[in-house]
Amino acid sequence: MRRLLMSFAAAAAVCAPGLSHAGVFADGMSKCLIDSTDDADRRALVIWIFSGMSAHPDVASYVTITQAQRDGFNQRGAALMQRLLITNCRSETVAALKNEGTAAFQQAFGVLGEVAMEGLMEHEAVNGAMAGLAAAVNQQKLEALFAEAGIVFKDEAEAK
Repeated sequence: MRRLLMSFAAAAAVCAPGLSHAGVFADGMSKCLIDSTDDADRRALVIWIFSGMSAHPDVASYVTITQAQRDGFNQRGAALMQRLLITNCRSETVAALKNEGTAAFQQAFGVLGEVAMEGLMEHEAVNGAMAGLAAAVNQQKLEALFAEAGIVFKDEAEAK
């Protein structure tokens, strides 16, 4: 059950609303974007995403990012995006845009964002912090909901 809750939290962190199923060209672009980035690139992408999200009024008071830092994150994000689109994945990007339009662009970068966020979510410090959700949820009520739907989870101790 805890793994399910952690997966839910991870999925909630990376969902891109409004994106439909990717076509073959967006898939090709996604694969190129992923293959053309390393861990440092993905960290830069996650930092840029976090920086942008931290500007939302509901969370801004919890985060201290200076405008100079935000500008730096934007510059690194822009350099990464330009390198990927113009150099590394130019032909895949052109094909995706020609055949599937701008939605392919959004879908491909959504996939790259998901891959980048997965790396972030796998860190043990993040897992520890996110485990607080699982600890706060009424497990019995949640298990009863799943049981009503025909899904029964084994106790984690039994699963090991």
